[in-house]
Amino acid sequence: MIRSFQKLNRIHKAAVSVRSAALSTSNEITVDVGEAFATHLCDVPSNMVSTNKEELMLYFKQMYTMRRMEITNDTEYKARNIRGFCHLYDGQEAIAAGMHAAMTLEDSWITSYRCHCTA
Repeated sequence: MIRSFQKLNRIHKAAVSVRSAALSTSNEITVDVGEAFATHLCDVPSNMVSTNKEELMLYFKQMYTMRRMEITNDTEYKARNIRGFCHLYDGQEAIAAGMHAAMTLEDSWITSYRCHCTA
């Protein structure tokens, strides 16, 4: 499980470094997300999002790694190798991938008990 965390951390560091460089390539995609945001006492973010294939594949790899780690956790919990409660994060990988994409390495993130993929 420690190797999974290390792999996820390496992928996140790569995402941070690739994110700014990747958006300047000619394969850029612009997507209109519509009116997806409801805000309270703050500015509404832009409805137009720019990305490219490399960045999207990086996010997919992050989410895939998280899902595999959670499936492994589930298997180990059912085999009684993990004691106590095991609240899994599978199905919520996009939240962690999106948060990692929006944050820098200097940002702090406080999470709850479902933090296998985000710790």
